[in-house]
Amino acid sequence: LLPDEVGEKIFVRVEHQTLSRLPVSNHILFTIHTYQNKLKHEVADKKRAEALATFVKAIPTDLLAYKQILPFASQLKAYLTQA
Repeated sequence: LLPDEVGEKIFVRVEHQTLSRLPVSNHILFTIHTYQNKLKHEVADKKRAEALATFVKAIPTDLLAYKQILPFASQLKAYLTQA
């Protein structure tokens, strides 16, 4: 994976979670919307890029291997740092 390909070729799974109170029953509705997006779109927001970089740097090596991120982890970390 070339450094300039990271943002285009890596996809991330994003979740948007909500809690809503239903008006009649007063119950709570929990929803999750998941989608995949190119990394370059997710790091367009500087704060999101920083949060993702901090998270990725903290992932233990064995988890990177399990998630199959280890082969491109250094390129991913470099990309997030410069994003």
